[in-house]
Amino acid sequence: MNATAQAVAQGNAMPFYHAMRAGLVVALTGFATGSAVAASGIRTFDNWIVGCDNTLACRAIGTMAGEGDGGSYVVIDRAAGPEATAKLRFVRESAPAGDAQGLVLSVDAGPALTLAGTAFRVIEQEFDDKPEASELVEPAAVARVIEAMGKGRALRFGKEAPRANAPAVSLDGFAAALQFIDTAQGRLDTVTALVARGARAAATVSAPPAVPFLTVAMPNPTRPAPTVVPRALVQRHVRETRDDECDLGNRAPATRIVRLSNSTVLYQIGCWRAASQAGAMFYLATEAQPANARRVDFETLDAETGRMGQPIQTLTSPSGLEEMSAATLSALHKDRGAGDCGTAASWAWTARGFRLSAYATMPACKGVPPEDWITLWRTEPR
Repeated sequence: MNATAQAVAQGNAMPFYHAMRAGLVVALTGFATGSAVAASGIRTFDNWIVGCDNTLACRAIGTMAGEGDGGSYVVIDRAAGPEATAKLRFVRESAPAGDAQGLVLSVDAGPALTLAGTAFRVIEQEFDDKPEASELVEPAAVARVIEAMGKGRALRFGKEAPRANAPAVSLDGFAAALQFIDTAQGRLDTVTALVARGARAAATVSAPPAVPFLTVAMPNPTRPAPTVVPRALVQRHVRETRDDECDLGNRAPATRIVRLSNSTVLYQIGCWRAASQAGAMFYLATEAQPANARRVDFETLDAETGRMGQPIQTLTSPSGLEEMSAATLSALHKDRGAGDCGTAASWAWTARGFRLSAYATMPACKGVPPEDWITLWRTEPR
């Protein structure tokens, strides 16, 4: 058993996470966009994580200093283009970040900065155990808060004036994260820059790249899927992956079958299992020769560059394709059981096989749930 398989068996490192950050970076392929697709990847500056996707829409996340299971954090979003404005979202650890009465912020030990309720909107969370988030959408208020944050080391916020010893979001790395966004979006030295503004007009900022589109092949079989995976395919899977990244011990691999068309079947076969997640491989087969199925290679991203990386074959906690009207296969890899860091990706079924349709990641385990992870790749399925 190699080192990766041993780590999986112990419930530590997982193949999906490591493969998503794997070494080789290849040219972007497969999207008929008519021009090169921009990408900036992800960076960490002290307690701020920032990244931009292939449309140069960027997100920066500021967290509390140190490691922990949860905490307050701040999200800054900005799309590309001369007219796009920044939005700030404040999430508190264990209480709503605000209500219709307003939001109060404090930078270091400075005076409280009170924002009227008209400057932001409260975002209701889907689950009761998550706090509400306040999104600041008024451009003048956003500029005011960003200026204040740039002058300190710690940010506290709430619907009342925060105590001096209240949990704080670290501002170490804040300016560098905003400069990363300005650079990626071509805003340096313009009147639209978040930091280091200049005299250049907004019109000098380039329009955002177009969102790549994917032509989805919707599953429309009229025949039922097979009820069992061919025994010869399961045996081949176990034999070929035993010394690779799969390790199920003496357990039989879990399987699942989805019919994509009357002539094409997708087999899912288990690969590894840990305490809170499991991995699987996928095989495409024709109806006539199911035992000769070929293993599926899934496109993935190199998170540091934002460009396509070495394909992967094992997906963590795969889901999707349950409904025949949704031709999407998704995977969520958690770097730890709390699920506040890792990688989430999805692939659409097309005439050219499964193509990467979305990719988001969070490299720091700081209490940020998957819905707030930084998107590095997006497409428009059609």
